[in-house]
Amino acid sequence: MRSVTYAGQNILTADDVAEAMVALSVALSNERRTEVVTVPICTTEGNVATADLVIGAGNDVISVPVEWMGEEPDFDDAAERLRAHVLYPSTPIVAAGNPPERGVDWAGDLDLDIDRG
Repeated sequence: MRSVTYAGQNILTADDVAEAMVALSVALSNERRTEVVTVPICTTEGNVATADLVIGAGNDVISVPVEWMGEEPDFDDAAERLRAHVLYPSTPIVAAGNPPERGVDWAGDLDLDIDRG
């Protein structure tokens, strides 16, 4: 499970939903667009609900892992709906706001070492 911070509030959702939401948010930002998405969440009482979020340009989304007791809910359909968006990246986004260039075989240095060489 992941805790997603959005507009100063935290929501709990499945790993794949959070990953898809962050990737789509970056893709929308790169196109200077925003859209409303509906994602399934778990309430503090353990119930399943939905949240409507505006993602994309100017909307920060932060996703961090959280400990979850019990069986995780199945939110696979919601993750697939996010991934089906026309702007969802066909290759993973490896650096915040910097998708690989189209048609370029790109590998990123994710340990963020800075060579001051």
